[in-house]
Amino acid sequence: MKLAVLCGGLIVWSAVAATSAGAAGAPLGNELYVDCQQNLVICYPYLLGVWDGLFIGTRGEGICEAGGVNAAQLRLVFLQFSRTHPNALSLPEAEAAVLAILNAFGCNPPEPSK
Repeated sequence: MKLAVLCGGLIVWSAVAATSAGAAGAPLGNELYVDCQQNLVICYPYLLGVWDGLFIGTRGEGICEAGGVNAAQLRLVFLQFSRTHPNALSLPEAEAAVLAILNAFGCNPPEPSK
């Protein structure tokens, strides 16, 4: 059931992202920042999808978190990272989300440019 909900959320997000991005390309971190402040129906599944993809893609190597991480935590991590690294908001939203997650939970977090 959790997988179905997550997949459904990602499908909805893909449709919204494709509409908002249009011909201009991938949505930027700024759009995700606004969504995470105003629209949790988009923010939560997107960040959980990034988390799952990052965790599965690395087989958990390089991710140093104890216990489970939930959508509300990922939202707070992304918002805080965006406030302290506003330049990340001009990156594609997936890249901004990955940087925020690795900065918070990575064993050797990448050094974001300031």
